Amino acid sequence: MKSLWKALGVLGVIVITIFAGGIGKVIGKLETDNFFDGEHDAQIESGLKQISEEVNKQLPMMIDAETRLDTTFAIKRKVVYKYTLVKYEAKDIDSSIFQNNMWPQLINNYCTSKEMSFFVKNNIEATYSYYGKNGKQLSNIKIDNSQCKSSS
Repeated sequence: MKSLWKALGVLGVIVITIFAGGIGKVIGKLETDNFFDGEHDAQIESGLKQISEEVNKQLPMMIDAETRLDTTFAIKRKVVYKYTLVKYEAKDIDSSIFQNNMWPQLINNYCTSKEMSFFVKNNIEATYSYYGKNGKQLSNIKIDNSQCKSSS
């Protein structure tokens, strides 16, 4: 089980990096252009949806022997990553322990990595939804830039 926690932390970082790097390329121009808030928001939302669609073309994808990334989607300023733990049913894992093991790695990556700086600067929420092999939800972990301030 310990290897599961370690692998899940690594996969979260990998997928975040891919997604964040893509969004940076698609809408990186936003940081230098002067937009009205409505235009800026619309462009961010459009960019998030575009990257989500591109990532989804490669899914589902096995991240490791126990974890599959099934889909991503973007709604306004929120990106959701849906994972399935292919060897475990949700009832087999204590969701509190799972969240306590995942949280530090996910929050550290979100708040400190160069790839996620666009998410932090623009308060884009990342939600990590984990499901067991039976399709039942195990955990939903939400991170936004307000947690960076409280965790530093």
